[in-house]
Amino acid sequence: MSSTTASRSLGCVVRVEGAPVGHVTGIVLDGPHGEPIGLEVTSFTGAQHFLPWVAGIPREGVVELASPFLLVDAYAAYIARGAVVVRDVGDVSPSAAAGKSTA
Repeated sequence: MSSTTASRSLGCVVRVEGAPVGHVTGIVLDGPHGEPIGLEVTSFTGAQHFLPWVAGIPREGVVELASPFLLVDAYAAYIARGAVVVRDVGDVSPSAAAGKSTA
């Protein structure tokens, strides 16, 4: 997935089998390479989840999921290994993402 595709996911509604469950509030990048590895999804209750990029299907303002079990509750291990979370479209590039962790 390219940085451009990832940036288009910011703010998208996340749906499981058509039912809205939250929205994309951040993009998790592999710090050393700046490649998107997943999405930060905030549910309507305010809980934050990690969605591995390969698990979601982005389509015109929506990210579709086949199952709610694809949303992982903890992604601190990714952050501990150098991943960064960006929440601004302008920051979704390898050079801008360096050191931008907000988790």
